Amino acid sequence: MRLSTHFRLHEMTRSQTATRMGLSNIPSDKEVDNLKALCKNVLEPVRVRYRVAFSPSSGYRSPALNDAIGGSSKSQHTKGEAVDFEVPHVSNLQVARWIESNLLFDQLILEHYVDTDPNSGWIHVSYTGTLSGNRRDVLRFDGVEYRHGIGDGETEAAFQALETMNFKMPGVTKRVTDRKGFVLRNFTRDFASLWSK
Repeated sequence: MRLSTHFRLHEMTRSQTATRMGLSNIPSDKEVDNLKALCKNVLEPVRVRYRVAFSPSSGYRSPALNDAIGGSSKSQHTKGEAVDFEVPHVSNLQVARWIESNLLFDQLILEHYVDTDPNSGWIHVSYTGTLSGNRRDVLRFDGVEYRHGIGDGETEAAFQALETMNFKMPGVTKRVTDRKGFVLRNFTRDFASLWSK
């Protein structure tokens, strides 16, 4: 069953854990409707923006599957309202920033992301079917604690500095456009050394 132009139900329900443990992971009609809204309002815009095919690593989870993997009892995955994914060859930080700035969502979490590795971690996004129900809550989770906002101080300061200068530094402009995650860290270190002199 197609949920949206680029995403199908089997992508949003497949689970190696469910298969291995013999658990059912079949959503109800209501949960399928929620998955359709999630695909239409979050995944499709990301797919169109980056023009890269990707498949979610986790979408719908039945309550039994959610319990088996140690998920929260309040997980929006069990309602078909949440998805975890990565976009190949694009920094998870960059994708999370784009979502934060351009899409309506309930919760956006940059999970297990390490600043020195732009391919680390993944993005968790939830979307509720009602416009008033989307909180636009933005968090970062390092495996131990949740913090509000996506960036850490160093990356955030570099990003703000680049925005202020309109990306006009010689030798940095092209790389900022292509791979923000890499350049922000290098740029921050360079700035720190300039400030300490």
